[in-house]
Amino acid sequence: MNHWQSIAQLLRRSLITLALALLALLALYLGTVMLRDQVQNQLMQQQQDESALQGSLATQRADLSSLQSSTGRFNQLRQQGLLGVADREGWVEQLVASGQRVGLPESALTYTMLPPKALTQSGASPTSAGAVSGAVPATGPLTYDLELELKSSHEAEVLALLQDYRAHVKGLFMVESCSLENRTESGLLVRCTLRFFNLPDGPPAPAAPTAQ
Repeated sequence: MNHWQSIAQLLRRSLITLALALLALLALYLGTVMLRDQVQNQLMQQQQDESALQGSLATQRADLSSLQSSTGRFNQLRQQGLLGVADREGWVEQLVASGQRVGLPESALTYTMLPPKALTQSGASPTSAGAVSGAVPATGPLTYDLELELKSSHEAEVLALLQDYRAHVKGLFMVESCSLENRTESGLLVRCTLRFFNLPDGPPAPAAPTAQ
């Protein structure tokens, strides 16, 4: 083997070694790129999962806040007497107490608590089927009319009574009607109807306070 052949073999071996090294480097580079892409994909997936969890958590928190708000409002309405059992005796007792607080003579105030009616029947005529039969609806919102009469009273006393009553009574009501009659030196004959509203949990109680 001459000198040039020895050089050629050495060059060929060097080229083969270099080629193998380049292939190894290329394989390592490709592996690194694939691993990097895989890690990035996993990281993106984790970020998406985290965002979804955060969105779900935010929705659950909003639902919880809405539920707590609704529950608080529900409890508030129940405490105000709009929901649950209608406290008719309490309404009457508070009316008497309000009369005492504003200084009305005990004999000046009389009242009558009428049987409950369905809210849709509140404006019905007295000759309607519901009014004649006296049937109490089993479900749905009800109205209770509390009729009061004040003898020998003045307008200021009537206003004071209604204001005090509204401030202390546990229930939601409106002044349905009020008439002033028979003006004399001692005062007026005042007849008012206070209409209470209630949504019962079950069938309303059958008993009602009688006229005093």
